Amino acid sequence: METGSKDIKNLYLQKDNNLDVNRFKQCHSTFLLKNDGLSFIIYDISKKNILGFSEHSWNKDSTAEDIINRLEQIFLEFEFNFDDGLSNSWYISSPKMCFSPLELFEENMGEKILALSSRVNSKEIVRNETWTKHHIVCSYALPKILDEWLSFNFPHSEINHHSLASIQLFNHYPQYGTYIHLHIEKDYADLLICQDGRITLFNQFSFKVEEDLLYYLLFAFEQHRILAPEVEVFISGVLKTDNRFYDLLSNYVGKAKKVELPKSMKVSPAVRTESLIRSFSLLGSL
Repeated sequence: METGSKDIKNLYLQKDNNLDVNRFKQCHSTFLLKNDGLSFIIYDISKKNILGFSEHSWNKDSTAEDIINRLEQIFLEFEFNFDDGLSNSWYISSPKMCFSPLELFEENMGEKILALSSRVNSKEIVRNETWTKHHIVCSYALPKILDEWLSFNFPHSEINHHSLASIQLFNHYPQYGTYIHLHIEKDYADLLICQDGRITLFNQFSFKVEEDLLYYLLFAFEQHRILAPEVEVFISGVLKTDNRFYDLLSNYVGKAKKVELPKSMKVSPAVRTESLIRSFSLLGSL
C-alpha cells in the first residue's frame, strides 16, 4: 500500500531522533488493530530495539467501512512508506475467537466450534491459524471487507489473531511456576494464565465495572486450581496504577502489579513506556 505524505504533519508518532526515511528501510513494523483503534511499533533489524510507536483511536462501534477509511487516512498522513521497510505484520483483536487442539482439528471445524460461542454473520469470514509450536488452531471472525483490504494492501504481511502475540510475549518471562497477565482495555480484558511454561488459558471477556474483572479472575483461578493468595497478577492496558482495582485485587491475590517491559528489549528515550504498556501485546512480535 502506498503511504507517506510529506504534506500532512504526523502528530501521533513517538520516534527515535535517528529514525529517518533511510533508517526506516532497515526496520520492521507491527500493527495491532482493535475495534476502537490502531497502534503500531517500529523496531530495528535486530528486533530488539524499539524506535517508534504510534496509536490512534476511534469509536468502538465503527463499521468495517469506517475503520478502513480511518486506516487509509492514517497511512496517507504517515511520514514513512511501510512498503519500504524490511517487513510488516498485523495482529487483529477480534472478540469472536476460539482455540482447538491441533491434533483434533479438521477442516471447517473452526467455524463450527466458533459458532458455539459467537454469532458469525454473512459479512464476516472465519480465519483458521495453525500455531504448531503451541499445538493450537486459532479460529476467529473478521469482516470480509477488512480481510480483503488487508490482503490487497499488505499482500506480504503476516496476519494473526492478537492472542498469538500475547502468548509469544510470555516467552520473555520465567518459564516456571504460575504466570498471570491481565490486559485491560476500556470495556474488555484479556487474561493469560501459564503454568510451568505451558499456556493453560487465554480468554477475552467484557466488563462494566472493576468488580466484574475481579469476579472473572477469581473464577478462572478456581477452575484452574490456583490459590489466589499465592500468585502475582501482572497488569497492562489502559488502567492507571492509582485505579481502585489494584487495591481491590490486592485483597484477594498475593500481589497485583503493573507489568514491566521485558529486560531483553531496549526502547528509544523518545518512546514513552506508558504508551507501550497500553498496547502491550504488540511486544510479542519481538
